[in-house]
Amino acid sequence: MLKELTSLLQRYENIHFASKRYPTVWGSTELLQAHFSVFEELLQKRIHFDFIINLSESDLLIQPVEVLEEFLSRHRHSNFLFSADMLEHEFISKQGLNMVFWQCNNQMNVLGQRLLPYLKNGYSGASDWFAIGRNFVEYIMSDSDLLVRGLKEVFKYALLPAESFYHTLLANSHLCHSFVNNDLHSAFWKKGVGCTCKKSSVDWCGCSPLVFRSRHFKLLSAQRNMDKFFARKFDGVIDYNIMQMTNGLSKSSFKQVPSLFRLNLYSHEFDAIGGTISILSQGVQQLFQVFLAENGIIELPGKLLRMDGCFTTASLSSVVHTFNKYELHAEVSNFSTIFEPNLLEYFEVTPLFDDKENISRNYHHFISSNDFNLQLVFKWRKLNVEYVVAVYDPSGVLAFTERESSMKLTKLKLRFVNPLCPGVWKAYVMQYDTREMVSYLEFPVLTSALNANVSSTDFISNYTNVNPEYGCSNVRPSCEVIIYNFKWFLTLLGRYWNITDVCERHIMGTTFESCNAKNWSSFALINFYDF
Repeated sequence: MLKELTSLLQRYENIHFASKRYPTVWGSTELLQAHFSVFEELLQKRIHFDFIINLSESDLLIQPVEVLEEFLSRHRHSNFLFSADMLEHEFISKQGLNMVFWQCNNQMNVLGQRLLPYLKNGYSGASDWFAIGRNFVEYIMSDSDLLVRGLKEVFKYALLPAESFYHTLLANSHLCHSFVNNDLHSAFWKKGVGCTCKKSSVDWCGCSPLVFRSRHFKLLSAQRNMDKFFARKFDGVIDYNIMQMTNGLSKSSFKQVPSLFRLNLYSHEFDAIGGTISILSQGVQQLFQVFLAENGIIELPGKLLRMDGCFTTASLSSVVHTFNKYELHAEVSNFSTIFEPNLLEYFEVTPLFDDKENISRNYHHFISSNDFNLQLVFKWRKLNVEYVVAVYDPSGVLAFTERESSMKLTKLKLRFVNPLCPGVWKAYVMQYDTREMVSYLEFPVLTSALNANVSSTDFISNYTNVNPEYGCSNVRPSCEVIIYNFKWFLTLLGRYWNITDVCERHIMGTTFESCNAKNWSSFALINFYDF
C-alpha cells in the first residue's frame, strides 16, 4: 500500500508520509509510539493542522467532507474520544492496565501485576480512534510536564495503550473541559462474536468489530444524526455493495464506483518465492505462453508483475494478470457443486478460515501440499440433517470420512501428518439415511517441488497429454516418487482458470486490442479514479 500511495506525493502538496515506520502487532505498545513519532514530525516540520484524526484502511466516510469540516470548525477547541461507561476498577481489570506487558520479538508478553499511580480523575478509555486538536497534541509532546512524562512511562508497559492513554491524560489535565465523549466513529459490534485469544502474538484476549453488510445501510444512515462521520469495518471481498452505498453518503455529488471489487493477490515485488501464490504465478506465465502459441504468436509473455482478483458476493469470479506488455483476464471455475441447495448453502475446504466473518480467506482455492490443518466448512440451511462426508486423495484412496448432524455452521478439521499428495482431491457430502448426494467439491493441491527444467517447446507440445488428476508421470505412483512437472501443473491450472480475454498495455495494440478499451483491465481503474 505504501508503494502505491507514494506516487501521490509528487502530485499533492498536502499529502505527507511519516519518515519512521513501525511494524505493529495487535495490542502493541509500538502503536502509541508510532502516534508520538507522527505528532513530533508534524510539529517539527511546522505542518499546519487543526485536528489529527486517525483512520484505518477499513474506514469509510459516511458524511461529506464539507460537513465534517463545518462540524470541526464549530468545535475547534474540543477533543473527541470515546470512554466506556464503567467503574474505574472494572475498566482497569478488563483492559489489563493492572498487568505489566513487554513487547519482544513481535509478541506482547505479560510479566506480572502492578500497582498504578493514583490519579484524581482516574483511568478511562475504550476506543483508540480519535479526533484531537493541535493544543492537545502539543501538550502530549511537552515532556516537561510531569503528568505527561509519568503516564507515558505507565503506558510504556501497557496492552492496547492507545485505547486509554489519551483519555486518561486528557481527563486529568488542564484541558479536561475539552473532552467530548464521541470518537466520531460508528462500528458494528455483536456480543460474543469477534472475540478471540491472540495467543500467537499476545498473552491476552480481545474483541474486534464485524464488517458492515448491505443490511446495515439504514443503521449507517441514522448514525449521521449522532455526529458520526466515519464507520468501520468495510471489506469489499465480503460485501462490496455496502461500500458503494456508503460512497453515496460521503459525496456531495454521487459518482458510481466500479462494479467489481478488486484485491491484489500477487505482486512480483513483495511475494516470497515458494508460497502457493508464487507457484501459481509461475504457472500463469507458462499458461499464457501456451495461449500465445495456440494463437500463432511465438514470443515470451514477459514477466508477470501482479495478479488481481475480482470479487462478487464474497467469491473470486475472475483474475486479471498484468505482464510487461499484456494483461489477461481469466474466469475462475466453480470448485464445488451443490445438488441440494435447500439443505446446504456453502461447502469449502480451506486452510485459512476467518471465524469472525465466517468466510474463507484462501481466495484462489488452491492448497499447498504443506497445509496440514485444513478445515471442511459447511453452511447449512436445514438443521439436524444426518450426513456423511468423504474425502479422497488424487489416486482415489479414502483419506477422511465422518458422520455428522448439520448445524448452521459446521467446521471439521482435516489433520494430516505427511505432506498432501499433489493433484485434485475430491470431497463428497451425502445424506446418511438416503445416500443422496448433497454436494461435491474438488480442491487442487500444489507442491513447491515442481520440476521447472522443462523446455518451452516440450511443455507447449505435451501439456495436454497429462492426466490432470494427479501431478505424476505414471497412472498411480506413490506420493513419494512422483515426478512433478509443469505439464501436469498447467493442465491443472487451466482447468480452473480459463483465459477469456487478452489486451495490450500500449495505446494502440498490434496483436490484441488496447487495454484502454477493456473495462476489466487495470487501465479502466486508472481512468476511473481521477484523483
